[in-house]
Amino acid sequence: MIDEELVRFMLPGAHVLSVDELNLRSVHTVPAELEAYRVTMYDRYGAAASIRERNTFYIIRNLFIATFFRHLANAVLYAHHKAKTLTGRSRIAARVVRRAMKRTQAECLYARRKGLYSIVSMIECLIEYERENAALYAWLDQHPEIKKAGLFAAEFAIDLVFQHEIAHCLYQYDRRFFDPVAEGIRDALASIDASDDPHLLEEIECDIFAINACFTDYSDRLSQASLRRQARSAVACQLAYAALLEDAEVFLAANETDYVRPPGGQEIEHHIQRYQVAIAYIDDFAFHGPAFVRNAKDEVSCADIDLNLITSGLRGLHDVRDDSSRQVAFLLANGYLSTDSHLFDVVVENASRTIWMEA
Repeated sequence: MIDEELVRFMLPGAHVLSVDELNLRSVHTVPAELEAYRVTMYDRYGAAASIRERNTFYIIRNLFIATFFRHLANAVLYAHHKAKTLTGRSRIAARVVRRAMKRTQAECLYARRKGLYSIVSMIECLIEYERENAALYAWLDQHPEIKKAGLFAAEFAIDLVFQHEIAHCLYQYDRRFFDPVAEGIRDALASIDASDDPHLLEEIECDIFAINACFTDYSDRLSQASLRRQARSAVACQLAYAALLEDAEVFLAANETDYVRPPGGQEIEHHIQRYQVAIAYIDDFAFHGPAFVRNAKDEVSCADIDLNLITSGLRGLHDVRDDSSRQVAFLLANGYLSTDSHLFDVVVENASRTIWMEA
């Protein structure tokens, strides 16, 4: 029997929405005493992992990350319908993706350090982007099929993250999937001049497990071509989120003199290598066997997110379009900090709840 209060204690600051038991033994070979639970939550700090407590795994499904993935998908879908040329679509998509990245990173910054620069970043988003964001969501409300496609892309991407964490739970117990793919992964890493670091190998093996799981789970809802497109976009979303967190840590270290970066985490180079191997695997995947439905019809259109779009979105992430926006943001931030430091918590909390409810 799961103690939800214990889960909330282990995840301070997160909105834990539900805790559900996972029956891994129905498919996989795991010890009888092993238990696993899916923890659905909204956490601006950005946790997307599994927590182990003795013989129990708590696998995180973070709707904050899902919301970010949805923003990326919406940007691409919106640009596709708003612009007639490839150049125009790229320009609009990059602009909307940058807005999504800045807002998401601002919340991550604030979750890590409730200081001047994180508050400034949040206020800049409100000043410069809130009107455009409202217009985008009004447009999506008028185009329900496109809105559905954005939600679907986010669902696929967050499922990929979730299956990756399930793979970590199984990694030391059920090697039937991992051992056969390990040699191919080493060859793939060698082809891009990457080291076969054991930690990196495990991460990529878990990536490959997750791709297989999502291909199987979504095979009756998407054609094989669209499965590849959704999977490519999903791994690009993961890379975007990793780059966003890395940039947040660098930003805090540069602007907050007493900020201490938390231990752990991967170098961004490893995330890029994971992306490269995953894309190659997706492109070469052979859809054989009874798990895959022939000629499945697409439920939704695809949002094509790639490395170029992510790079464009990250470029100029800390810039502002108007210097007066930054001046106003600093004035307001200093005002919040000099009066009641909890006042801005209420602003962020209400904004986060709104986004979470929309997700």
